[in-house]
Order: sequence, then C-alpha cells, then structure tokens
Amino acid sequence: MALAELINDNVVKIRENGYNVFLNVGRNHKGCLYLIKNGLVPILVDKILEEKEQYLLIKVLDIIKLLLEGEGGTDSFLGTPGIARLKGLLQHENYLIR
Repeated sequence: MALAELINDNVVKIRENGYNVFLNVGRNHKGCLYLIKNGLVPILVDKILEEKEQYLLIKVLDIIKLLLEGEGGTDSFLGTPGIARLKGLLQHENYLIR
C-alpha cells in the first residue's frame, strides 16, 4: 500500500497527514474495507511500538478502532500481536492513550 509509506516518513507532519488520510478514508464503509483488505491493520499494530509522538500514537489508536469495526478488521487484528501491545499501553502516562 503506497499510502502506508507516508506514515514511515521521518518528517512528523508528513506522518500526521498520512494518519489523517487513513482516518478520513476509514470513516467511509468502503474506505474502511479497502484499508483492511490492503493490510493496514498489521502496519498500524507495529506503529503502536514505533510511533514516538504521542498525538500521532493517539491517531494510530483511533484508526485501529475504526478498522476493528469494519468487516474483517477484528480477524485481521487478532492475527497480530495487537492485544499484547495495547495491554502495554495501559500504564501510559497520557490518559488518552490508556
């Protein structure tokens, strides 16, 4: 998925724009299905560990929540180490991340 390259950029603003694209696309039923079918869930699960900017991590979690509601999103999530990574955030200092 070429758009996923945006969220791997070194420039924070470019990553933010990439996450915003996924949030906007994921709010539409067909867009949500497109993101799930094109393998975005495992990429975002990896971003739970990789994303250092707290406000962008919140966006990652929001996108994951959107995709979990889509058809096949839960199955895709359960095939990743997502639950363990989310459990690791339960002690996070930021209440929005907890």
